[in-house]
Amino acid sequence: MASLVTCVVSGVTWCFCSAAGSLLGSCCGNDKASTVPPGAHSGRKRSVLLLVFAIAIAFVFQYGVAPAVANVTISNFVTDAWLDGCTKYGEDILVDRCAGQAGVYRSAFSSTLFFALAAIGVACKPSANR
Repeated sequence: MASLVTCVVSGVTWCFCSAAGSLLGSCCGNDKASTVPPGAHSGRKRSVLLLVFAIAIAFVFQYGVAPAVANVTISNFVTDAWLDGCTKYGEDILVDRCAGQAGVYRSAFSSTLFFALAAIGVACKPSANR
């Protein structure tokens, strides 16, 4: 029975991923051959899509993950990293806000680092922006 459930879940996941890939391919365009130089707006749609994902992750970190981490009574590496610097606030609401801002800083730094590395890559090889 467990193998049947695994087979069904795998099939549904494959169908969903194929449909999502097809949808993103039609919305964002397809890749050109490597001999064709990229256009001026080649990576704009994909970059905006990645930026929207980064904003969504920031909201999830701020309003979902951070309050859950702030209210956990276990002290380990993850909770210590999220709450580092937030322990100076005495009220729980301030600790929640501090932890939420720490989560936003994490996702914002990751997306900034990605876009900076992408810009350096495109400056070195303009055909990399596809």
